[in-house]
Amino acid sequence: MALAYLALKLTASKEIDLQNLAKGEENTSRIELYKGKPYTAFTVTDIKALIKQRAAADGENKRILWLGFSQLHYINQYRKGDHLSPYWLRNAWSNPDALEPLGCSLPNANIQEYLILSRYAVDRIPVNMVIVSLVFDKLREDGLRQEFSEILTSDTTAEIRQSSKTADNIIQRFKASGEGAVGGEDVLADTWQLSMEQWMNDKLSAISKLWSDRRQIEGNVFVVLYNLRNWAFGIKPTTVRKVIPARYERNMDALRDMLDDLQQRSIPILLYIVPIRQDKPIPYENDRYIQWQIDVAAMAHQYGARLVNLEKLVPGELWGSYTGNELDFMHFQGEGHRLVAEALFPHVKEMLKGGTQ
Repeated sequence: MALAYLALKLTASKEIDLQNLAKGEENTSRIELYKGKPYTAFTVTDIKALIKQRAAADGENKRILWLGFSQLHYINQYRKGDHLSPYWLRNAWSNPDALEPLGCSLPNANIQEYLILSRYAVDRIPVNMVIVSLVFDKLREDGLRQEFSEILTSDTTAEIRQSSKTADNIIQRFKASGEGAVGGEDVLADTWQLSMEQWMNDKLSAISKLWSDRRQIEGNVFVVLYNLRNWAFGIKPTTVRKVIPARYERNMDALRDMLDDLQQRSIPILLYIVPIRQDKPIPYENDRYIQWQIDVAAMAHQYGARLVNLEKLVPGELWGSYTGNELDFMHFQGEGHRLVAEALFPHVKEMLKGGTQ
């Protein structure tokens, strides 16, 4: 018991940024502003606020929903003057006032989360085009993170669940996981039990810092176990990631569902396979990675989406490390963001049928 208490105290003394657990010391999270207002966001809370803000905005600008993971909002070895890809895309347009690339990304985002964010956004704001960043590694991720309870209210849950079986399954699994009550169906809401639990939590928090900090401690313990697992099994950024079949299928089903929904809404779709470090062996099962690209190409063709492969776009000198000697295969320096925007711009220009260099 004494050892357990000591371990809790040591864990509780550390403030670990759980949102950015995997980013490493070399990566910096950024947002982009235009005339004082953000047009990129990398938490569910901020994405919700961004969508709400744009729903109230006037104007006839061309609006792009750009869905991504941390590559869209991290800059490796950040330097003054560096910007994210949405910034460079906006500034490539003849009139930056007339193009609004809303960069909505989450650390380690999977395609199931893309699907829910896409449905949430296009039901609330006019969208002229959707850009989707695709990375093979994130097909190992699964389900929705707890923060999605912020946008899965009773109204949004009903409209998203009714839209497709895939979306309904994602939300049902989210509910069953206990990550968060959704759909206004929290059975404890406004009950004596909930009031008593809240009273007890408040009292315990007042007399015990361990109790008041229990959510952070839980996360810290996860981080310690995560790092211990990596150390014990020798898992490094260069370690080959194995495909997890069930998760792969759930994410590919979500991609299919999202493409089908956007096609039915007549919203142009630009998919791109993200840049990955090429100066070292890619940590993927090569045969599965190639087959995934074939699967994505077939799906893009089926739903009238355009697919661009940017995996070899960013040269080796623009990559860095997470920390120390741990190579970073996913996050590049500021110049890499400009290269991504330059590669996508001709496609955006053609698909939106406007803008001049």
